[in-house]
Amino acid sequence: MNEHKENLKEHQQNRKLSASELGDLFTNYVGDTLYCCMFDHQLTVIKDKQIKELLNKGLEISQNHITKLENLFNQEVFRFPLALESKT
Repeated sequence: MNEHKENLKEHQQNRKLSASELGDLFTNYVGDTLYCCMFDHQLTVIKDKQIKELLNKGLEISQNHITKLENLFNQEVFRFPLALESKT
């Protein structure tokens, strides 16, 4: 069983992503950049401290997700999708 897991892990490490997998990652990247813009805007207008904490957590999660996706795109030698960018 352990040997099977090692073989599977090695296969996954040496395999290129399929077009549908890249498309899904592309969609997630664009979505997360949109969420970051929305969170940035909401953080400038919302006054409630508890809601701001939740928005900051959401912003942090989206930013971490974007970083991970950018790392995957770099590993695949795939150009970054055009996405939204916060101006704040």
